[in-house]
Amino acid sequence: ENINEFLKENDSELVKGPMALGAIMGALSKHYSGIKEELVLREGKRYRLAEKYRPLISEIKMGFESARQAVTR
Repeated sequence: ENINEFLKENDSELVKGPMALGAIMGALSKHYSGIKEELVLREGKRYRLAEKYRPLISEIKMGFESARQAVTR
């Protein structure tokens, strides 16, 4: 739900269902894609952002929010 709210605010296509979200998160995790370092970590049926990338993702998110506010002014 939170992801779709963010996508809607940014005029992006919404995630259609839980399986689609699972596929996206799986693609970002080492378990599915064979990448050397995970962006997200799987914990049971949930995913969380790897600590190493939290500051970078926060910075990117703030950039998106600033750009969105500039457009709405």
